[in-house]
Amino acid sequence: MTKAEEVIALIRTDYISAVKACERVGMIESTFRLHVQTQGLDANYARAREERHTHLAEEIIEISDTPFEHEIRKETDDGTDITKQDHIQHRKLQIDARKWYLGKMEPKRFGERLQQDINATGEITHKKVDWSKVPDQVLKDFLDSQKDGE
Repeated sequence: MTKAEEVIALIRTDYISAVKACERVGMIESTFRLHVQTQGLDANYARAREERHTHLAEEIIEISDTPFEHEIRKETDDGTDITKQDHIQHRKLQIDARKWYLGKMEPKRFGERLQQDINATGEITHKKVDWSKVPDQVLKDFLDSQKDGE
């Protein structure tokens, strides 16, 4: 197995970026990209990236369903008050970053979609779909349909 194939295997199995996979294998990223083109590894690399993107999309659902609690400690005259709270802003940032990345890397699968409405007068209106307002279950169903190839 060549180093380029090792990088592709890491992307496919560990769902990490090409940059991190190249660091692990000890290969320069530009050299990896050159090997992908010259050794006919384009299809394997594309499939590994698709699998990584699907994994990131599934992580969005996991992040939204799993609370991330943290402790807030406040010193008082009576001692230390400890309060546990869900770290909602951190989870929202993780979700938004993944949605942005997926929308840029695979706009056909994960990007904003234009919705066309035709009313009785024949007038066509275009609307952008705001994915942040889509309910989690609808997003999950959409991701499942993309994974199944529907």
